[in-house]
Amino acid sequence: MAKKYGWGRPPEGGEDHEGLDLRGVAIGSEGMFGLVTEVLVKLTPKPECLQTFLGIFETVESASRTVSDIIKAGIVPGALEMMDQLITRAIEEAYHFGFPLDAGALLIIELDGPEAGMENQVAMIEAICRQNRAREIRRAQSEEERAQLWKCRKRAFGAIGRISPNYLTQDGVGTKIQTSRNHGFHTGMLQAGKPKDPQCISCR
Repeated sequence: MAKKYGWGRPPEGGEDHEGLDLRGVAIGSEGMFGLVTEVLVKLTPKPECLQTFLGIFETVESASRTVSDIIKAGIVPGALEMMDQLITRAIEEAYHFGFPLDAGALLIIELDGPEAGMENQVAMIEAICRQNRAREIRRAQSEEERAQLWKCRKRAFGAIGRISPNYLTQDGVGTKIQTSRNHGFHTGMLQAGKPKDPQCISCR
C-alpha cells in the first residue's frame, strides 16, 4: 500500500516490511491519516468446500476452550465467532433464527478448503466441541442455511437496538481467559476472527 501524508511519502509498508506497521496505521486511521494512492492485493480462489457449524455451549468459558483446542489441533478454520447470551437473545428476538435463548454462548465455526480431507476435519471439530461439553452441534445442511446463519450474525449490531438505544463498540485483544470472565459490566460479547495465536482472540 502506498499512501501520501502531509510530510511526504513514507516507505511502503505491509506484513513483510520491517519496522512500524504503516499499513495497519493507514487502515486504522480510516482515511484521516492520508490518501491511499496505490494498493497491491492478492486474489485467492474460492474454496472448493465450506462446512459451517453452530456449537451451543452452557458457558462462555467452554466455548473459549473450544477455540483454543481447535487451533492446538492444527486446524485453521475460515472463521471462529462467538456470541454470548445477551447478544444471542437480541438476535433471536429480532430475527427468529432458532438460537436457544438459555445457552451461555454460541460458537460459529466455518471450515474452508479442498474437499479431500474435509470430513476428517469435520470429525475433529465435532469431537473437540463434545470434549468441551457442547450440548448441541448443528451443521448447516445447505448453502441457504449457512447464509442465513451468517446473515443473523452480521445483523447483531442492529439487534442491539432492542436492548439499548445507544451502544459503544470497542475492538480489543486479550487472552481467552480474560475475555471469558465476568467483570461486572453489562456487556454483550462478539468474538470474531481467525486466531493466529492459540492464546489470543479478538473481542468485539
